[in-house]
Amino acid sequence: DKIREADSPVAAVTLEAYEAIKKQMLGIINNDFSTGHLILIGGIQINMPAPFEDEFQPLLFQVSNKNQTFHLLEHLVVK
Repeated sequence: DKIREADSPVAAVTLEAYEAIKKQMLGIINNDFSTGHLILIGGIQINMPAPFEDEFQPLLFQVSNKNQTFHLLEHLVVK
């Protein structure tokens, strides 16, 4: 089981849950609402104890309309 074998099982199960939710969400999207664009931003909220600040790990940034979808996250991440 890849979750049990992961270096951080909590991180692995969190990512698995995110992927399952993303799959469901993308399955119900309907771009026939108008001639405009639908923007989706998704990720994992990381709640930290004091004195640390919470973080957000972006995993999805896409813009779509009736004809196409643009995945923009890879263009924003510094490699």
